[in-house]
Amino acid sequence: GGGRPQAGALLDRLVPLLSEGDQLRTQRESLRAERKELLTELGKAADESEEAAAEDHCAGDQELEGRFLAAVEEASRENASLEAEIKGLRDDNSRLKSKGAAAAKAEAEAIKTAETQAINTDSYKAADVEPLKPVAAKPGARVPRSFPKASDAIKKAPPAVEEDMSFQQREAMASLLRKSQGVTSPSTARSGMTARGFSQGKGKKNELDKGQEDQLKGALHMLFKNFAK
Repeated sequence: GGGRPQAGALLDRLVPLLSEGDQLRTQRESLRAERKELLTELGKAADESEEAAAEDHCAGDQELEGRFLAAVEEASRENASLEAEIKGLRDDNSRLKSKGAAAAKAEAEAIKTAETQAINTDSYKAADVEPLKPVAAKPGARVPRSFPKASDAIKKAPPAVEEDMSFQQREAMASLLRKSQGVTSPSTARSGMTARGFSQGKGKKNELDKGQEDQLKGALHMLFKNFAK
Protein backbone atom coordinates (compact mmCIF):
# COMPACT_ATOMS: atom_id res chain seq x y z
CA GLY A 1 0.00 0.00 0.00
CA GLY A 2 2.89 2.39 0.73
CA GLY A 3 4.66 1.60 -2.56
CA ARG A 4 1.97 3.17 -4.72
CA PRO A 5 2.27 6.73 -3.32
CA GLN A 6 6.05 6.40 -3.50
CA ALA A 7 5.86 5.41 -7.16
CA GLY A 8 3.54 8.34 -7.84
CA ALA A 9 5.97 10.71 -6.16
CA LEU A 10 8.85 9.33 -8.24
CA LEU A 11 6.85 9.80 -11.41
CA ASP A 12 6.00 13.34 -10.39
CA ARG A 13 9.70 14.00 -9.97
CA LEU A 14 10.72 12.08 -13.07
CA VAL A 15 8.42 13.77 -15.59
CA PRO A 16 9.80 17.27 -15.03
CA LEU A 17 13.32 15.91 -15.18
CA LEU A 18 12.67 14.20 -18.51
CA SER A 19 11.17 17.40 -19.86
CA GLU A 20 14.18 19.31 -18.67
CA GLY A 21 16.43 16.72 -20.30
CA ASP A 22 14.68 17.26 -23.63
CA GLN A 23 15.22 20.98 -23.34
CA LEU A 24 18.87 20.44 -22.48
CA ARG A 25 19.34 18.17 -25.48
CA THR A 26 17.80 20.81 -27.72
CA GLN A 27 20.13 23.40 -26.29
CA ARG A 28 23.04 21.01 -26.74
CA GLU A 29 22.30 20.58 -30.40
CA SER A 30 22.18 24.32 -30.89
CA LEU A 31 25.41 24.72 -28.94
CA ARG A 32 27.07 22.07 -31.07
CA ALA A 33 26.04 23.86 -34.19
CA GLU A 34 27.40 27.09 -32.80
CA ARG A 35 30.57 25.34 -31.78
CA LYS A 36 31.14 24.04 -35.28
CA GLU A 37 30.96 27.52 -36.57
CA LEU A 38 33.46 28.72 -33.97
CA LEU A 39 35.83 25.85 -34.71
CA THR A 40 35.76 26.68 -38.31
CA GLU A 41 36.77 30.18 -37.50
CA LEU A 42 39.45 29.42 -34.88
CA GLY A 43 41.17 26.66 -36.70
CA LYS A 44 41.86 23.08 -36.35
CA ALA A 45 43.76 23.12 -33.03
CA ALA A 46 41.13 24.87 -31.15
CA ASP A 47 38.58 22.62 -32.74
CA GLU A 48 40.20 19.49 -31.32
CA SER A 49 40.40 20.82 -27.78
CA GLU A 50 36.78 21.86 -27.84
CA GLU A 51 35.78 18.53 -29.27
CA ALA A 52 37.29 16.70 -26.29
CA ALA A 53 35.46 18.92 -23.83
CA ALA A 54 32.21 18.41 -25.69
CA GLU A 55 32.65 14.66 -25.56
CA ASP A 56 33.08 14.81 -21.78
CA HIS A 57 29.91 16.87 -21.46
CA CYS A 58 28.01 14.40 -23.66
CA ALA A 59 29.12 11.50 -21.46
CA GLY A 60 27.73 13.29 -18.41
CA ASP A 61 24.40 13.81 -20.16
CA GLN A 62 24.18 10.14 -21.10
CA GLU A 63 24.86 9.09 -17.50
CA LEU A 64 22.07 11.34 -16.25
CA GLU A 65 19.69 10.00 -18.88
CA GLY A 66 20.52 6.41 -17.90
CA ARG A 67 19.71 7.12 -14.29
CA PHE A 68 16.37 8.60 -15.30
CA LEU A 69 15.54 5.58 -17.45
CA ALA A 70 16.41 3.20 -14.59
CA ALA A 71 14.06 5.11 -12.28
CA VAL A 72 11.27 4.90 -14.87
CA GLU A 73 11.74 1.14 -15.25
CA GLU A 74 11.70 0.62 -11.47
CA ALA A 75 8.49 2.63 -11.15
CA SER A 76 6.93 0.59 -13.97
CA ARG A 77 7.85 -2.68 -12.28
CA GLU A 78 6.37 -1.49 -8.97
CA ASN A 79 3.16 -0.39 -10.69
CA ALA A 80 2.87 -3.77 -12.43
CA SER A 81 3.31 -5.53 -9.06
CA LEU A 82 0.58 -3.37 -7.54
CA GLU A 83 -1.78 -4.12 -10.44
CA ALA A 84 -1.14 -7.86 -10.02
CA GLU A 85 -1.87 -7.62 -6.29
CA ILE A 86 -5.09 -5.69 -6.96
CA LYS A 87 -6.18 -8.32 -9.48
CA GLY A 88 -5.51 -11.10 -6.95
CA LEU A 89 -7.57 -9.31 -4.30
CA ARG A 90 -10.47 -8.88 -6.72
CA ASP A 91 -10.33 -12.58 -7.64
CA ASP A 92 -10.33 -13.57 -3.95
CA ASN A 93 -13.33 -11.33 -3.25
CA SER A 94 -15.20 -12.82 -6.20
CA ARG A 95 -14.51 -16.36 -4.96
CA LEU A 96 -15.69 -15.45 -1.45
CA LYS A 97 -18.90 -13.95 -2.83
CA SER A 98 -19.54 -17.07 -4.93
CA LYS A 99 -18.85 -19.31 -1.94
CA GLY A 100 -21.24 -17.32 0.27
CA ALA A 101 -23.98 -17.44 -2.37
CA ALA A 102 -23.51 -21.21 -2.78
CA ALA A 103 -23.67 -21.74 1.01
CA ALA A 104 -26.86 -19.67 1.28
CA LYS A 105 -28.43 -21.62 -1.60
CA ALA A 106 -27.47 -24.96 -0.03
CA GLU A 107 -28.95 -23.88 3.32
CA ALA A 108 -32.19 -22.79 1.65
CA GLU A 109 -32.43 -26.12 -0.20
CA ALA A 110 -31.80 -28.04 3.04
CA ILE A 111 -34.58 -26.13 4.82
CA LYS A 112 -36.95 -26.72 1.89
CA THR A 113 -36.11 -30.46 1.86
CA ALA A 114 -36.73 -30.74 5.61
CA GLU A 115 -40.10 -29.00 5.28
CA THR A 116 -41.08 -31.29 2.40
CA GLN A 117 -40.13 -34.38 4.42
CA ALA A 118 -42.16 -33.14 7.40
CA ILE A 119 -45.20 -32.55 5.18
CA ASN A 120 -44.85 -36.03 3.62
CA THR A 121 -44.56 -37.62 7.08
CA ASP A 122 -47.73 -35.89 8.26
CA SER A 123 -49.51 -37.01 5.08
CA TYR A 124 -48.45 -40.64 5.61
CA LYS A 125 -49.67 -40.54 9.22
CA ALA A 126 -52.98 -39.07 8.14
CA ALA A 127 -53.32 -41.74 5.43
CA ASP A 128 -52.70 -44.54 7.97
CA VAL A 129 -55.73 -43.48 10.02
CA GLU A 130 -58.79 -44.51 8.03
CA PRO A 131 -61.81 -42.27 8.55
CA LEU A 132 -64.94 -43.87 9.91
CA LYS A 133 -67.34 -44.69 7.12
CA PRO A 134 -71.03 -44.12 7.82
CA VAL A 135 -73.01 -47.36 7.76
CA ALA A 136 -75.96 -46.98 5.45
CA ALA A 137 -79.13 -48.62 6.71
CA LYS A 138 -80.58 -51.23 4.40
CA PRO A 139 -83.98 -50.38 2.96
CA GLY A 140 -86.77 -52.12 4.82
CA ALA A 141 -84.52 -53.14 7.70
CA ARG A 142 -85.95 -52.61 11.17
CA VAL A 143 -83.84 -51.01 13.82
CA PRO A 144 -83.95 -53.22 16.94
CA ARG A 145 -85.28 -51.42 19.95
CA SER A 146 -83.99 -52.06 23.41
CA PHE A 147 -86.64 -52.26 26.10
CA PRO A 148 -85.78 -52.04 29.78
CA LYS A 149 -86.12 -55.27 31.72
CA ALA A 150 -88.71 -55.63 34.43
CA SER A 151 -85.94 -56.25 36.96
CA ASP A 152 -84.20 -53.01 35.91
CA ALA A 153 -87.46 -51.12 36.31
CA ILE A 154 -87.94 -52.63 39.76
CA LYS A 155 -84.31 -51.85 40.74
CA LYS A 156 -84.59 -48.27 39.50
CA ALA A 157 -88.00 -47.68 41.11
CA PRO A 158 -88.05 -44.75 43.53
CA PRO A 159 -88.58 -45.37 47.27
CA ALA A 160 -92.26 -44.36 47.05
CA VAL A 161 -92.91 -47.04 44.41
CA GLU A 162 -91.07 -49.64 46.50
CA GLU A 163 -93.21 -48.81 49.52
CA ASP A 164 -96.31 -49.02 47.35
CA MET A 165 -95.22 -52.46 46.10
CA SER A 166 -94.59 -53.65 49.67
CA PHE A 167 -98.04 -52.47 50.64
CA GLN A 168 -99.58 -54.28 47.66
CA GLN A 169 -97.62 -57.39 48.58
CA ARG A 170 -98.96 -57.33 52.12
CA GLU A 171 -102.50 -56.73 50.88
CA ALA A 172 -102.26 -59.66 48.44
CA MET A 173 -100.96 -61.95 51.19
CA ALA A 174 -103.75 -60.85 53.51
CA SER A 175 -106.37 -61.33 50.79
CA LEU A 176 -105.08 -64.82 50.01
CA LEU A 177 -105.08 -65.65 53.70
CA ARG A 178 -108.65 -64.45 54.08
CA LYS A 179 -109.80 -66.49 51.09
CA SER A 180 -108.18 -69.59 52.52
CA GLN A 181 -110.03 -68.97 55.79
CA GLY A 182 -113.37 -68.26 54.06
CA VAL A 183 -113.46 -64.53 54.98
CA THR A 184 -114.58 -62.26 52.09
CA SER A 185 -113.35 -58.85 53.32
CA PRO A 186 -111.76 -57.27 56.41
CA SER A 187 -115.00 -55.41 57.26
CA THR A 188 -117.08 -58.62 57.23
CA ALA A 189 -114.50 -60.35 59.39
CA ARG A 190 -114.49 -57.45 61.87
CA SER A 191 -118.35 -57.18 62.00
CA GLY A 192 -118.86 -60.87 62.67
CA MET A 193 -115.94 -61.15 65.01
CA THR A 194 -117.80 -61.35 68.36
CA ALA A 195 -116.61 -63.40 71.22
CA ARG A 196 -118.52 -66.34 69.87
CA GLY A 197 -117.59 -65.68 66.24
CA PHE A 198 -113.98 -65.34 67.18
CA SER A 199 -114.06 -68.67 68.94
CA GLN A 200 -115.86 -70.28 65.98
CA GLY A 201 -113.35 -68.73 63.51
CA LYS A 202 -110.56 -70.03 65.65
CA GLY A 203 -112.15 -73.43 65.60
CA LYS A 204 -112.45 -73.34 61.82
CA LYS A 205 -108.81 -72.38 61.48
CA ASN A 206 -107.81 -75.27 63.64
CA GLU A 207 -109.97 -77.54 61.50
CA LEU A 208 -108.12 -76.68 58.21
CA ASP A 209 -106.92 -79.79 56.61
CA LYS A 210 -103.44 -80.50 55.42
CA GLY A 211 -104.29 -79.81 51.75
CA GLN A 212 -105.39 -76.23 52.41
CA GLU A 213 -102.19 -75.48 54.33
CA ASP A 214 -100.12 -76.80 51.46
CA GLN A 215 -102.08 -74.67 48.99
CA LEU A 216 -101.54 -71.58 51.15
CA LYS A 217 -97.83 -72.23 51.44
CA GLY A 218 -97.54 -72.78 47.67
CA ALA A 219 -99.45 -69.58 46.91
CA LEU A 220 -97.26 -67.59 49.32
CA HIS A 221 -94.11 -69.10 47.81
CA MET A 222 -95.21 -68.15 44.27
CA LEU A 223 -96.09 -64.64 45.45
CA PHE A 224 -92.64 -64.11 47.03
CA LYS A 225 -90.97 -65.56 43.96
CA ASN A 226 -92.84 -63.21 41.60
CA PHE A 227 -92.02 -60.14 43.68
CA ALA A 228 -88.39 -61.21 44.01
CA LYS A 229 -88.06 -61.09 40.22
